[in-house]
Amino acid sequence: MSRIAAELERICGADAVKAPQTGAADSSSAAQANASDAPTVHPADLEQLREIVRLAGEQGWRIQARGSGTRHFPWERRSQADLALSVDRLNSVRDHRPEDLVLSVDAGATLTDIEAHLASHGQRLPLDPFAGDRATLGGSLASDAFGPRRFRLGTARDWVIGTRLVRPDGEAVRSGGMVVKNVTGYDLTKLYIGSYGSLGVLVEANLKLAPKPQADAVLQVPVNDRAEAELAVQAVYEQALPLAYGIFLDGGEATGGVSRSDGPRLWLHFEGVAEVLAEQVDHGARTLAGELSLEPHRDAEGFAAVIGEVRELLAGGSAEGAPAAAETRLRAHTPPAAHAELLRDLDLPPELSVVGLPGSGISWILSCDDRLVGELERIRLGTRSHGGFVVVEQWPDEAPEVVWIEVPPPARAMMQKLKAALDPQGVFCCGPFDFLEATG
Repeated sequence: MSRIAAELERICGADAVKAPQTGAADSSSAAQANASDAPTVHPADLEQLREIVRLAGEQGWRIQARGSGTRHFPWERRSQADLALSVDRLNSVRDHRPEDLVLSVDAGATLTDIEAHLASHGQRLPLDPFAGDRATLGGSLASDAFGPRRFRLGTARDWVIGTRLVRPDGEAVRSGGMVVKNVTGYDLTKLYIGSYGSLGVLVEANLKLAPKPQADAVLQVPVNDRAEAELAVQAVYEQALPLAYGIFLDGGEATGGVSRSDGPRLWLHFEGVAEVLAEQVDHGARTLAGELSLEPHRDAEGFAAVIGEVRELLAGGSAEGAPAAAETRLRAHTPPAAHAELLRDLDLPPELSVVGLPGSGISWILSCDDRLVGELERIRLGTRSHGGFVVVEQWPDEAPEVVWIEVPPPARAMMQKLKAALDPQGVFCCGPFDFLEATG
């Protein structure tokens, strides 16, 4: 047993310290590539977590903060962490005030458990990242994960009003509070969301909530391309109809169940008051048929299968019979008005799949093998020419190392200063602040 593992067992007990599971049957190739001699510790409470972080700072150990492991990124393979720290045992609901639509919950709670807790109160947390059932709130916030509702409801930054975080010196600090209109001090909450645990460990979050819609309905719309999908979403929004989100899917080999011969499809998800929703959805269908000559139809069952398949593609297949995650996955961001033109100009090979969120300027480009590797530079140049950027979310193990995101020099300098100010000893690693030297 290593000295680090022995110290972790002293603090948390032997059952809380796990050796790397490099040969586990349910481990993805990305997870196996990231495996090392670093143990993973699961503290049972805040005091144990603080002691671990304090000791790591004293001993010069590097920590990789971790959620439930439902997502892995290519830059994690370069991690030089001495230990991984998981908050999955810190998973309690701290405070729920249904009348104020606010919730305080530990970062280790899964989004599934939070949803179940809120359902009995007719409320929801409008975060729906494409992640597995085990995805934790902490991991979702640390990666600023998002799903199809991003266009209408934003990302985690828009729903978090306060956080509790353990700093690199082991101190637990709060930012924000339990009221929506909070203007006290610096809004450090926004800084920590999306930092991938490279500035500290999120242990608690205060969240705004929303009422749960009474009913929902789906229109499936055959479209010729992403441009037509964008027009369809715009036409629906111009009618002030209750569109929750749209998902565009142009299937290649990576989609498994949806082939290119099916043609591009757009699914529009409506939600609202039961008494008027059916009439509003019918009005949306008439609008699309009249203005764009499209032929949408109500889809009572197909949407669940499609959203499930998209989720597995973007998060990694785990359910029985579900397709495995794409071997290569890129996420392209542009201004919304330029996104359809980007995909048209790229003229991607038919074997590749595209999953898009119309109106948001975001698409994932996927491949079930490494053929997308040779397209990366062309896609990056094309996206840059349309005012956007590309994030590499999944990368084949055997492919050369890659810059996961290009950071412009001014932003890179600011991020380096923040890292130096908030984590001068470099206790926390494996995040966007950690690999900036690779983007120059």
